[in-house]
Amino acid sequence: MTESLLTASPRLEALDNVVPDPDQPRKRFPEGPLAELAESLWHQGLNQPITVTADPRGGETCLLFIGERRWRAFQLNRERARRLFEAGEDLPPDHPAHRYERWSLIPVLDAPPMDPADRLLKQVSENDEREDLTLYERALAYQKALSLSGLKAKDFAARYGIDAGTLSTFKGLVNAKGPTKLALELGLVNDATAARLFQSLPKEHQETLIRKAEEEETTLTRVVVQRTLDEIEAAQKRIDKAKAAADEQTDSSSPDTAPTQAKSASAHPTPLASPPPGPAIGVETLTWLHNHLDQLDAGEDDPLRVEALAAVRQAVLNDSPFIAILEEIARAPVDPVADEVLQEA
Repeated sequence: MTESLLTASPRLEALDNVVPDPDQPRKRFPEGPLAELAESLWHQGLNQPITVTADPRGGETCLLFIGERRWRAFQLNRERARRLFEAGEDLPPDHPAHRYERWSLIPVLDAPPMDPADRLLKQVSENDEREDLTLYERALAYQKALSLSGLKAKDFAARYGIDAGTLSTFKGLVNAKGPTKLALELGLVNDATAARLFQSLPKEHQETLIRKAEEEETTLTRVVVQRTLDEIEAAQKRIDKAKAAADEQTDSSSPDTAPTQAKSASAHPTPLASPPPGPAIGVETLTWLHNHLDQLDAGEDDPLRVEALAAVRQAVLNDSPFIAILEEIARAPVDPVADEVLQEA
């Protein structure tokens, strides 16, 4: 079919008589690149006609087979020409607004009728040659073609020379949910391996990567996603190590060591009274922690010390620096002067 298209003579077709293919694999037509194409066509004209075929629904319309971006750009230029003529400007005969009878006609090549699945896969192939399709668009197209063919997956793969593993991967991408689906729809993930790695990330990390990619106008490669996975694994190892150290310290506080701890407690008496009952951490706890952080290994029976140590352990598990530990403790108090104590710390 390619040779017949290359040797066919183009003809002019009414722009409104061409209808887009609802199964067209390409789903996204960004405004910026489309406007650039329209500007180029406005000044240079159309070098490559669009390709149409008979509309399977019948009637006088032509089904757009190849060239939807060019067709959309023609629509933009027709609107541009209409505004110029409505403004009553005196345009010279060679002005771009006069081209293609005010952009109401478009050059087309005719392709023979074809099976819907064949047509869709040929559209995928044509887009692949220009690397126009995103990974998600290709996955949707293959799943749609499989549905249109009425074949089982293995028979479809054999008939069209498609790797069965690739077909299975596309099915998984089409069924993606949440941030993974969003990243695919936005065209931020264009590699199957990167998509699988991205799916394994926690949701909050997925959302962070999506925001960053959009801000920087870049894509999420497998290197970027793998780096995030490595950072998460390293952080988890630090947490596990800190937790093991905390558990070891708890084990060392068994009844066998009670006399030693009691002796240590008497050597470092706590200058403040025990905090009031309840889950909130008061200003006394914060002050005690500030002034006696080096004494946290002493005074196991002191409830104030127990409360402060529990807060410190939790902050350590969160891999927090010292000032963050104080902030963690100061976040809960109901005492209004807690912030002043934190500033002193």
